[in-house]
Amino acid sequence: MVKSTLSYGTIGYIVLAAICYSGWNLVARKAGVNQYVLILAVCVTTLLPILLYAGPKAMQSSVSTQAVCILIIAGIINGFGFIFYGQALGNQMTDLSVLLPILFGVMVLFSFFG
Repeated sequence: MVKSTLSYGTIGYIVLAAICYSGWNLVARKAGVNQYVLILAVCVTTLLPILLYAGPKAMQSSVSTQAVCILIIAGIINGFGFIFYGQALGNQMTDLSVLLPILFGVMVLFSFFG
């Protein structure tokens, strides 16, 4: 069995990630746009902080071809997940208090059994 410990820094990152992941959908939904505009706008603008933070550090890393292929597959899966999530989020008739617990509950179950 692997022993797992959480540092205060890791807990801080978890809290910040939870705030950001739960907050962006509230902000995006206020725009009142259809799901296609929502998906495109959020996806494209998501790249900015990622490139600024991880870009310089990633350029200094050497990565195997196999790792790149695996990461491409993971990115494609994430892209489809984002499309499906955007479709659900774009449905203005479904309250986020109903949508998000179902989504995150299924994500936890899938990760647990995966």
